[in-house]
Amino acid sequence: MISAKISAKGQITLPSAVRKTLAVHPGDRLLFMVEGQTVSVRSLGSCRARDLAGCLRQYARKPSDQATIRSHIKKGVGRAAAQEK
Repeated sequence: MISAKISAKGQITLPSAVRKTLAVHPGDRLLFMVEGQTVSVRSLGSCRARDLAGCLRQYARKPSDQATIRSHIKKGVGRAAAQEK
């Protein structure tokens, strides 16, 4: 059994054995689930930007040439103008 003491501000230090078991690090988020007198803790993982790097790469399009971009813009402007009438 592992215990921790609550500070005057209502804070606790998560014991190192618990941090290792949950594989949490500074900046990670935890989820507390309260059921009656029992509290369960789960790791929500990290929210660091570097952990998200490249996650949208599969959705990226290859860059188009300038003529193609201008053509798409002209078509979009033309459609918008036609809808205003």
